[in-house]
Amino acid sequence: MIGARTEQIAFMRNTSDGLSTVANGLTWSPGDNLVTFRKEFPSNIYPWLRLRNALGVEVRMCEERDGRIDLEELIGLIDSKTRVVAISQVQYASGFRADLERIGQAARSHDAFLVVDVIQAMGVMPTSVEPELIDVAAAAADKWLLTPEGVGLLYLSDRARERLEPTLVGWISVPEPEDYGDFEQGWNRGALAWETGTGPSALIHGLEASLRLLVETGVGKIANHLELLTDHLCERLQGRNYQIVSSRHPSEKSRSFVSATRVGLAQWPFTLTSRPEISSPLLVVIGSELRPTSTTPLRTSTSSSRHFLEKHGIYRVIIVRCPDNMYG
Repeated sequence: MIGARTEQIAFMRNTSDGLSTVANGLTWSPGDNLVTFRKEFPSNIYPWLRLRNALGVEVRMCEERDGRIDLEELIGLIDSKTRVVAISQVQYASGFRADLERIGQAARSHDAFLVVDVIQAMGVMPTSVEPELIDVAAAAADKWLLTPEGVGLLYLSDRARERLEPTLVGWISVPEPEDYGDFEQGWNRGALAWETGTGPSALIHGLEASLRLLVETGVGKIANHLELLTDHLCERLQGRNYQIVSSRHPSEKSRSFVSATRVGLAQWPFTLTSRPEISSPLLVVIGSELRPTSTTPLRTSTSSSRHFLEKHGIYRVIIVRCPDNMYG
């Protein structure tokens, strides 16, 4: 799905575990810095702040500009002492989609790693780690990969693996884990050294089934469908007392969700989620005030979304496909 080899992927519990083990696995020197975005999800902030507090690593943060990341500003923060550029492929709050190849080129020019939180993109947006110059990718599988919470993925490029040390290891972190008497094996190849012990087998099998479904359907096809729906949603919100916060530039929109602000209220995202094997989705709506969540069935089509928007004053929509009999 992301163009990685098997040994470049390790199972993790979640995104935070993946990013933390990378932060802790680098050897940091005085004067080193890392570059990130101020409005990253906390999973992609706290591992780096720990380095700042414990080792004095400088954390440089690019600011948000009208719902966007100014890539010139971000890239301008990278210099010869930058070790990591940490960014989300799709921002959780605005839906901004980063040009990873451009950022990766800037990072490589200073011999820095491009570390990417892909949780908001994997499964609904095509991703290719080598052409996009991604050194590290981390994601939990409970969003677009349609798997229960508790399992995630860590990708390490060959370049990253050469410079990273596994800092949390266990009995299956070696090439022959059942050779209980050989303690001098060295670490397993690639990212497999980051797998410590018995994992959540049921969740991993569930993830496998979800991946097969998504690959069979085609991530590109899913992305195109969601782009149609989010574009339509934005068109229908025009003139309805909403301001679209998310960038709608073709190279910057996530396709999978839109963030908008209703006059007098805080920013919340409109999210369209697609599971292609199910025909009847679920629409989760939070009304124009912070009230308990209500749900209503809705077809994922432009006509039905138009009808709903005409009927309800909403500022957050989450459409999640689910079986017809999920609620009895």
